[in-house]
Amino acid sequence: MKQFKTKQHLTKSWFGSLLLVIFFSTNVFAGGELIRIGQAWCQCAFQPTEVCLMDNWVLYVDKELHQIYTFTHSGTFNGNLSRDGNCVGPEDFTPFRLAYIDNLVFATCHHDNAVKALRNGKVTEKITTAELGFPNAKPTAINAGDYFIYVALDNDKLVAMYYDFEVETIIDTNCVAMDFLDENLIVITENGFLKTYDVDLNFISEKDLSGHYAGQIQNPTDMVMDDEGLIWITHDGGLTVLNNDGTFGVWGNKYSDMEIERTIISGDPIVGSKGIFPANAVDTSGGYFYLTQNGKYGLTVSKDLINQVPSSQVHFMAIALTEDEYWKQAINIWKLQQYLYPQVLVAVFQDSGLEKIGINGNGVYLNGEYITDDFSEIENVEIFGDEILECSAETSNININVTEGKLVADVSKSDEPFETSLALLEIHGEKTPLIVDDISLIHANRFQKIECDINIPEYPSVLFAVILNKQGKSLGARIIR
Repeated sequence: MKQFKTKQHLTKSWFGSLLLVIFFSTNVFAGGELIRIGQAWCQCAFQPTEVCLMDNWVLYVDKELHQIYTFTHSGTFNGNLSRDGNCVGPEDFTPFRLAYIDNLVFATCHHDNAVKALRNGKVTEKITTAELGFPNAKPTAINAGDYFIYVALDNDKLVAMYYDFEVETIIDTNCVAMDFLDENLIVITENGFLKTYDVDLNFISEKDLSGHYAGQIQNPTDMVMDDEGLIWITHDGGLTVLNNDGTFGVWGNKYSDMEIERTIISGDPIVGSKGIFPANAVDTSGGYFYLTQNGKYGLTVSKDLINQVPSSQVHFMAIALTEDEYWKQAINIWKLQQYLYPQVLVAVFQDSGLEKIGINGNGVYLNGEYITDDFSEIENVEIFGDEILECSAETSNININVTEGKLVADVSKSDEPFETSLALLEIHGEKTPLIVDDISLIHANRFQKIECDINIPEYPSVLFAVILNKQGKSLGARIIR
């Protein structure tokens, strides 16, 4: 989160405590697990560009109104930070990003390109980028740790300075956002690299997260670490949560995430196209996460709504139908693909290749078992989808590992390991719903393993890797991208 509890600060003692007084509150929207934030008590519709947690409050920034608004964690409005009753703040205050630590609020301000300290919502001290030696630079990201305030500039400089704004270190690095993990500073760059520095800004490591697929990062806008060490990143693809075990979660890339019904086919979240909620700021606390969409509104969302994507899927659905039937059901199939992902991978087969995966005849098959050939049943996507998700069909969770272009799957625990095979389904992601173009089969070797070299397809194509037993039942599946 964008606050870092401290034991000590190397700073002058001119900061006082931040007094919080409830001025007025209005519950702007209560929609269960997803709460929309977008109005102040005077009914002014603000356009939040930043969100930051401050103890029991959520701070939302509107740089066009020169103001910082406060809300409860559940979305109830609680006045502006300065508690002066004004919707519009002072014209010389254009906050962009915030950092909060032990009752101290810092803001990067684009009015005069400065870092400003706030006490009771009022600016008390500041330092401009010109005073830092970079007169044409804008301050962007900001965070505060035990010893230093860290400020990123748009000229690819990262500054560490004491709380009295005395500069300690300046390094060259691009930085869109930053937060702390195990007393190290974690930085996300505009090209999707995750960099780690110690508190003195000595470089430790980096990891490339960039890409167009789900789980990869496109044009990051913000990042926070939560109490469990999970990394939350907003970007063009929505929100991606990187888990400690190497898996990830996604939100904001499916219309169902926003409780929106969409009848027009567009990009597919499985492939990793741009999300419907390209958030520009994020923070998290407890069971909720908080987002802003630039120029629109903010959201309070339950963490339960994150769509967790395991590294190995265990359910696979094949929909086999004619081309004519496909065009009748294309929208419903597209919705079903979104609704079931990531628990179930759905692929469409048209007229050929079915015998390779043990399917005889058109219809809907789950893990190789026939479900129905009445395609009108999928027209009610939620009812049909919920029945699929509640299906008790047992499958073997065979882990499919892909490393540096080599696939390995241990099938020794399957009933007939030597009769087990791998189906590689080639799918071109620009076709929505996802349609299988080609199928390759690889059989288990004498070591009861399936091993093969694969060419990981270029975006937007993907591979579905499906482990099949002798009867064509799916024992495990995953996406390769």
